[in-house]
Amino acid sequence: MSNISSNDDSQCHCQEDNKIDEDFVLIHEIFGYCGALGVSLILIPQVLKTYREKNVSGLSQTFLVLNLWTACTFLTYGLLEHIMPMIISNIIALCSSISLLIMWCKYKKISPKIGCDNGENTVVDNQYSGVRISPRRT
Repeated sequence: MSNISSNDDSQCHCQEDNKIDEDFVLIHEIFGYCGALGVSLILIPQVLKTYREKNVSGLSQTFLVLNLWTACTFLTYGLLEHIMPMIISNIIALCSSISLLIMWCKYKKISPKIGCDNGENTVVDNQYSGVRISPRRT
């Protein structure tokens, strides 16, 4: 009889261990999908703002290229490792990065610039910031 009761005890502990493992996996999944949601949404406001204003003067080309590269490499890693949150979030991040890069190429020619030409101030009426720079009078 003693063998039977020890088997029952080990099965009980095994079931408890499985329950703990399942809870642990669930917590990992929750954090994975929450992080994926954050990565997915992080560029959406910038894409919408850039599209509405047709102004890319505040966007860094280096940022856009690095973001595109990061999304591509993490997407590849997610696909190779079969990590669904990483795959989903980086597909969205890749689409956002490509959209911003396309808009940067399209709108960089028409974005208002504030600055100097050959050391002289230029008149720029920036409708987005309300700044108006007048030529210097000497």
